[in-house]
Amino acid sequence: MEELMIKNPNHMLWQRYADYGEKRGDLVVDQISRFINISKCRILDLGCGKGGISTAFIREGADIVSADISPLTWCNDKNIRKKNHHGCVQTRAEASSFKADSFDVVLLNDVLEHLLYPEAALANITLILRPRGKLWISTPNRWSLANLMCDPHYSLPVLAALPRHMVKKVVVNWLKWHSAEKKDHPELWSFDRLVNTLYRSNYSITFVNKNVARYAFENPESVWSRRFHLTLAHMVTHGSLNRIVIECIRDDHHWLNRWIQPTWYLIATAPEKQ
Repeated sequence: MEELMIKNPNHMLWQRYADYGEKRGDLVVDQISRFINISKCRILDLGCGKGGISTAFIREGADIVSADISPLTWCNDKNIRKKNHHGCVQTRAEASSFKADSFDVVLLNDVLEHLLYPEAALANITLILRPRGKLWISTPNRWSLANLMCDPHYSLPVLAALPRHMVKKVVVNWLKWHSAEKKDHPELWSFDRLVNTLYRSNYSITFVNKNVARYAFENPESVWSRRFHLTLAHMVTHGSLNRIVIECIRDDHHWLNRWIQPTWYLIATAPEKQ
């Protein structure tokens, strides 16, 4: 497995993504705090990875549970263990054993596209969220021109549009960037699939793309990991063009959000329960 990773040209990109985890967490804290008082709610970081976002919430004194399908070795850090309001659970998103109505907020940050059974996972999230609870989602846009030119996970053209089994064929069978045992190859979502799936479960949706962009231009590592994107963000900000870019970003069903926005950021509100 290690040999495969070394051969993968995206290894350093993924390493920077992990290194910037707490900066992404600061962004999520900033956005969630606009909708709910995080010091007075219980939060589940589902698909927490190496714990960057959880750590940002821990710094804010949040009562947070970190969950991932992989072993959570980062939870052994002494600075994490000593926190009174933090727990770590190894589990699958679609089969977690949390009690109903046990969380005020669930985080799915760059996770939805990796889930093998996303509809089942969302049904489970609806069960464990309290009425009117908040679901944070960030996920890349399948049909965004930027992603079609350069897939956000593997830096390949067109890959973003392919179904999961074809992505696996490319990166495992052809390029041999992963072992055959790896299962969570990303399958990006379309706008209609995303919003219709949430609407069918009676969620209300608020896109926060514009707010995220404002935050990102002041804190580029909270969103971007590629050197090119970071350099471009600094150039845009230095040239005072960031206001123009932000003005073009949409938080509705406009075609710019459907087809151009590279990554969607939204907060979905769970329905009342009978």
